[in-house]
Amino acid sequence: MNFNKLCGIAIARFGLNTREFYELSPAEFFEALNDHREREQGTLEILTRTAWESAREIIFYGVITNPNIKKKFKHSGELFKFSWEMEGRDDETEEIKIERMKKVLQGMHIKNQKRLGKNVEREEFPGLPAL
Repeated sequence: MNFNKLCGIAIARFGLNTREFYELSPAEFFEALNDHREREQGTLEILTRTAWESAREIIFYGVITNPNIKKKFKHSGELFKFSWEMEGRDDETEEIKIERMKKVLQGMHIKNQKRLGKNVEREEFPGLPAL
């Protein structure tokens, strides 16, 4: 990357003029570039979360207006939670997360088997080791 390209980045992203760019040290410029990148990532994360939460709201209104669904939900957060809404999950080890996922899959499998009319007390999920 040459200085002209870096100058173009400084002008387009930071609103600097050419003189201000050439007065910056390389360390100052790259620190500004890193800061700009972090702010953009934060903005992108907020936009992504907003899109997912909007989708959940749409699903929520579809669920509460469906007369065939017996369970009543008071707010959309009761449908499902996103990873950023989970409390106390950041300190989990990878093994604990895997065990929790296995339990969820086993529960879903048992519920599905019961829905299909199969009488199961505790059936292990095929392909997963026993817990």
